[in-house]
Amino acid sequence: MGSGCEDENCSLASGFAENCSNQDCQWEESDFGMIELGGLSMFHILVCVTVIYILLMLFGLLGNILTILVVWLRPHMRSSTYLYLSSMAVSDLLILLLLPLDLYKLWRPTSWPLGDLVCKLTMFLSECVTFCTILHITFLSLERYLAVCWPIAAKTLLTRRRTRALIGCLWLGACSGNHLEN
Repeated sequence: MGSGCEDENCSLASGFAENCSNQDCQWEESDFGMIELGGLSMFHILVCVTVIYILLMLFGLLGNILTILVVWLRPHMRSSTYLYLSSMAVSDLLILLLLPLDLYKLWRPTSWPLGDLVCKLTMFLSECVTFCTILHITFLSLERYLAVCWPIAAKTLLTRRRTRALIGCLWLGACSGNHLEN
């Protein structure tokens, strides 16, 4: 598997090069304003993307924070389904908090002032929480399947304690699975 930098404009496609220290994979500043797509300059596209990112951040932060607050402030809302949803909201919050770094990488693709370690850490965290969200959706779907198809067995199998333990395993699995892949 290559470094992902075979294409000279790979930072446009992926948002950031897989190998943060590879300077051959970055755009040149002079190309920034000259790239056009369907009559729109790269500047106009970046402005549109920035507006969309900001809206996603605002609504995403609000919705996920409210989800966490509702589940944790209302004891009757702490069923296994809502525990999955609140944990997934934490994962989504972490994704949203990384969006400003993605925006920075889009606007300034040739400079990364935070160093190679922070670059790799943000890439790891981004992949980890994305994988964690996928695992949450998968296990929540499985839990709902069991509850619908075998409701009596699900009552004994799907306890809060087991759900909390499984959520912890999901987080550990997402982080360790991501570490092994990178």
